[in-house]
Amino acid sequence: MGTATFLQVSDIHTKENLQEIKSVAELANSIENLDAVLCAGDLFDGWYHAELVQQAQESQKKAQDNLSEEEKEFLQDKSKQVMLQVHELVQKHGEDVFSQLNAEEEQKEFLKQEYEANKEIIEKVSGKLQQLNEAVKTLEEKITTHINGADQIIGEINSAFYMVRGNHDVDSVYSMKNVHFLDKTGSIEIKGLKIAGAPNTDERIPQLADGFYKSLEIDIFDKDGFIKEKGEDVYQKLLDDLPIAKRLKNAEIDILVTHKGLHEMAIGTDRNGEPHNYGYGRALEKIVKKKKPAVILGGHVHGRGYIVQKRGYQGIRSSDQRAYTLHVDTETKKVSKIDVYIKDMQENMQN
Repeated sequence: MGTATFLQVSDIHTKENLQEIKSVAELANSIENLDAVLCAGDLFDGWYHAELVQQAQESQKKAQDNLSEEEKEFLQDKSKQVMLQVHELVQKHGEDVFSQLNAEEEQKEFLKQEYEANKEIIEKVSGKLQQLNEAVKTLEEKITTHINGADQIIGEINSAFYMVRGNHDVDSVYSMKNVHFLDKTGSIEIKGLKIAGAPNTDERIPQLADGFYKSLEIDIFDKDGFIKEKGEDVYQKLLDDLPIAKRLKNAEIDILVTHKGLHEMAIGTDRNGEPHNYGYGRALEKIVKKKKPAVILGGHVHGRGYIVQKRGYQGIRSSDQRAYTLHVDTETKKVSKIDVYIKDMQENMQN
């Protein structure tokens, strides 16, 4: 009989100074014979990233306020916007660029005359647009630096770090080199245990620009209406065609790492307690019934964690307050022992 040892964490919500992920790294490296860290999402704090977005938006607004009415009108004229592109080419290659354009001689001459006639305002607008671009560039650099800093700390952990994305994790997390994303692969194997992942969240943080998120899966909000119009067979096929179903179709699963877990926040009711028929949750439920994982890990709930055994699997939920060392029997695939770590909000994780 063998044993695999995992550290289960979630909702770390790493903020600016990265102290939260440092605590996890220290905890992980203190555990003997640790095979892997399994993170059930929300490695980062979306509110911190939202603050950065807000700062960038404020900088952009200041730059926009500096535009005169004439400059605003210039930007609204699509033909004049072409002049800005021409200006970039002139800045890089000089005015000889006009002779190199792939166009008729008359068109080249017209474009050159237009550029010369509007050169003063083009230079002014171009300079102010650079301020707008700098705000976006600064934002991207700050978020990249933050994520890279966390990635570097995770690289100092002596065991592999696996996770699924949570609703506070921006798309940029996928650039991390020291994190293996289970929601991007079918399944992995550790000591004979097949481990797969499903983020099961498509939530949005209102303050965070949509450009930083992509819909993880497709949701069907009106299941009954859909079935009435298309039929039950079409609905079931759609569930099977969702990315999560395709990704896990041929996967063996002993341990399923999710963000919300397979419970009322993933299927059955929405955040207000109202019934819903999310396609993603139903697809995940269908997968669980078919694959019959022995253990389902989750997070998402703050301030507490808990362990349940129902529907034939062990459900273990970590949080920002609790992390667990899971000792899994490699023969039965079940968790045989759990060490609980309680985190004081002001201190590192402690036993």
